[in-house]
Amino acid sequence: MIDHFDAAKAAEPVNNPARIPTWLSFIPFALLGLFIFTRPQMLTDANLDTVIFTTLTFIIFILWSQGWSPQWQTFLIPLLLLSLPYRRAVLFIILLGFVNLLEWPVILSRGLTELLPITIFARTFIFILLGLDLYQRMTKNEP
Repeated sequence: MIDHFDAAKAAEPVNNPARIPTWLSFIPFALLGLFIFTRPQMLTDANLDTVIFTTLTFIIFILWSQGWSPQWQTFLIPLLLLSLPYRRAVLFIILLGFVNLLEWPVILSRGLTELLPITIFARTFIFILLGLDLYQRMTKNEP
């Protein structure tokens, strides 16, 4: 039982600690972010380039983060609608919504924690595809 009111236990790790230290996982993601940040601007529309860059940076942050919070999807939805063609953006939004729906009402509420890796891998795969799509769109010379 976790005691939320004991200040002495505030710094103690709960559950399983991370196997890879945060500083070590930060290095490849920082290098990836630096590579994207230092690239030349390819799109003719500077506003679209900025929105795609912001969305891609947020995707990199989500992939680097040690946890997932479903409300991050609400930050991502307007960025996707601005960055991608409408149908593709809606497809990614529906896929992420389906994975979140599968995770909470279906898996976690029934105590089926052994099925959580399915949602973790699916969400990670979707974010990798999304990041590749955004990078490809950002390096194209036409909007």
